Amino acid sequence: MKKKTHKSYFIFWIVFIAIWITSCEKEEVVSKSGLSLDVVATVNGEVVNIERFRKELRLTSRKYRVEDNSEQSEKEVLFLKLKTLNEIIQNTLFKQEAKKYQVNLDPNEFQTTMEIIKTDYLDDSFKKTFKIQNISQLEWEDKLKNSLILKNLINEQVNSKVTVGEDASKKYFEEHPEEFQKGEQVKALHINVATEEEARRLLKKIKSRKAKFTDMAVKHSLGPESVEGGNLGYFEARQMPAEFDGVFDLKLYENSDVIQTPYGYHIFKVVDKKPARKMSYDESKKIIRENLLRKKQEEAFKDWVVDLKNKAVIKINYEAIENVK
Repeated sequence: MKKKTHKSYFIFWIVFIAIWITSCEKEEVVSKSGLSLDVVATVNGEVVNIERFRKELRLTSRKYRVEDNSEQSEKEVLFLKLKTLNEIIQNTLFKQEAKKYQVNLDPNEFQTTMEIIKTDYLDDSFKKTFKIQNISQLEWEDKLKNSLILKNLINEQVNSKVTVGEDASKKYFEEHPEEFQKGEQVKALHINVATEEEARRLLKKIKSRKAKFTDMAVKHSLGPESVEGGNLGYFEARQMPAEFDGVFDLKLYENSDVIQTPYGYHIFKVVDKKPARKMSYDESKKIIRENLLRKKQEEAFKDWVVDLKNKAVIKINYEAIENVK
């Protein structure tokens, strides 16, 4: 009796979440008599076999740091399985759309992306990630190619059809004035050296007027702005490390004391100040447009995915899913 209750509970949740996964009236949850036991699902007639599901389930488990499914509760295992199934169905639909609209990948785009990714790894650590993830480099590259194709598909079928007009940007600017305030700004010169002793020696020279701040910056500062006499340009308090907040209390042309940070020892000289003010629409419209466009694209993408699922014929073999260990 207990076993029957457990079975009913599992099937109830499979059916319930499967409906949530596809969000479509056409979806048909079938028994093993409808699909063979080695088929987990079909998406517009395309078969998702059990081996593919097992492989993707292992990747999903690692993503959620699950090493041993036997230690998980029934609900946790169910979540991982249905999360995996949802991703497989979605990715299959995306591939079908890419094929339909003949969206391909430029080899140069793939190579450029690979080179960018590799720069984040040291020595042979790039290849070690494949062992950690228990995936071959070829499989990893296939996933990357699919991601790039998907990006191109979304740009073509979703993002390119979304626009933000001038009226919408102006309306947002008028309705959210608190978002477009510029804080007080200072323009400062900067010297960064390795030791406190050197910093104090330079500061003493500058204060006694035996040396110009800009000359000391060019000769001694380790900062990249040293070639420009230490000119940092204008900045607000939140744009700099908290240790530099005291610079805003300096008077015009006043030098700071020596300031210590994890990057060394610093001296500042304030050469100009701008009071806090409200930004103009012209200053703000680029930021507004980018934010509104991103939100509209996210909404359009969600609608596009739901539409794909609503038009699809998806069959799920819940017995096969239950039997996967």
